[in-house]
Amino acid sequence: MHFTVLTSILLSENAGQNCKLPASLPLNTLVAAMRRSRNGDKALLDTLDSTIVNEQVQFENNVESIVLEQLYPYWANIEDTAYLEFNDCTEQCKEEYATGGEDKVQLVNGQWVSVYDSRFSDTYEVFEGKIYKRAFGPLHHRKRTKKAKRMKLANIPFRVQYSDYREYAEEYWGFKRKEGADAYGFYTNPNTEFDWFQIGGRWPDRFLVKADCRDVFSGDLSFFLRDEPAEAAPDGYCWVTGARKKDIAWDLMKELFIQRECETFLSCEKWYQSGKLPSDRHDLSITEKGITSWGKLIYDKGQTLEEHLRCKALSEEYRYPLTTYAVLDDGVWNDLYEMKCVSEDNGKGNNQLWHQVVEKYIASLPEEAMLVSLDCHI
Repeated sequence: MHFTVLTSILLSENAGQNCKLPASLPLNTLVAAMRRSRNGDKALLDTLDSTIVNEQVQFENNVESIVLEQLYPYWANIEDTAYLEFNDCTEQCKEEYATGGEDKVQLVNGQWVSVYDSRFSDTYEVFEGKIYKRAFGPLHHRKRTKKAKRMKLANIPFRVQYSDYREYAEEYWGFKRKEGADAYGFYTNPNTEFDWFQIGGRWPDRFLVKADCRDVFSGDLSFFLRDEPAEAAPDGYCWVTGARKKDIAWDLMKELFIQRECETFLSCEKWYQSGKLPSDRHDLSITEKGITSWGKLIYDKGQTLEEHLRCKALSEEYRYPLTTYAVLDDGVWNDLYEMKCVSEDNGKGNNQLWHQVVEKYIASLPEEAMLVSLDCHI
């Protein structure tokens, strides 16, 4: 599952960029070049002013290193034992070693291998206690070939394969021995929230800034967006993944989002009433509740336009038109589930509570704070 995380960092006074962009180098061009270079295409970047490019690269590297420090305690693949807890599987291993076994096959060369070993499973399979060749003949049926009949199938006890439960734990399961104890198991991060992330990713265009803004993070592009056209920005503006709070055109962003949501709502309302969807919108489905896109409800038949905008955090009470799954507030992870802002029936009231949490978070930040949007996966 992919989801957005909003975080902020405070940069030192001299961490900003000094070189102003010349009129010949629009911010949109620099952002596009940086994004392409992160995906291995440096052709456009190599044509730009090297001083500006080097400054931009250094700035983004600094931002990324600070963001990584914030995320580190919540990473599933963390190796620092200070963040990990040991899951003891010793008793499980002792029990399995004493009583369990593994189905193995003796190949025609006399070697015993697991039934899941590719040397066997790529060509053969076990069905109802017998060995068959996979996908035999033009009809691709399983068949008891001569070679298959020559192989032997047996359940080999673990105590025959391994000298003791310790060797079984390490070799069969790949468990680690706990430091300073005769225990076997694995380490996990109890605070895991994600296993992979990109700054930007599937949602690179999160903040709208003026075209002369320098302290921006261009953002990584998801593999799925490499060939997609960039989201169009109004004249004199550019979409970025990170920017200082004071530089973000919040009012214009809200105006654009309201316009987009109004168009979506009115179109969906028309489609729902007619019972017909556009032939080129394969993501849409009409349900009892309204219209869904890839299974997510985007039009609730019971809502007015005003209620729809409020659910999108675009009504008058919201200053900052930004939605996200989670926020990283001063190193503390908060999301709409952990803060119980979504009930089991996904109630609207709880969604509104989460929008208020995000609103207060952004409002509490100093104007110099750098807001950064992440694409996380778990």
